[in-house]
Amino acid sequence: MIDLFIIFTKTGLVLFTHQLSPTTSLKNDPVDGLIRDVILEGRSNDKAYVQDPYAVKWTLANELGLVFAAVYHKILAPLYVDELLNQVHSILVSDTYIRHSNTES
Repeated sequence: MIDLFIIFTKTGLVLFTHQLSPTTSLKNDPVDGLIRDVILEGRSNDKAYVQDPYAVKWTLANELGLVFAAVYHKILAPLYVDELLNQVHSILVSDTYIRHSNTES
């Protein structure tokens, strides 16, 4: 089960976040670890990040400067995480390009 889904800019502005269990906070804040250890170091080829007890899968939309990330317990890795990230990425990127191209016409 996904514990947290978040969309943020590469500059750190959080655009969307959904925590499935709002009564519990994530230990060691794996999103901060992802930003510090992966994104700021330019390791964008890594698409998974592990910070015990969590794992973070993420994808980057370079054209928009957005990061889509899903946090889950590493021992309970859901099979749908990659598909969720790809779907959200493609929907937001294609919708943004359609709106942008319509305003330029």
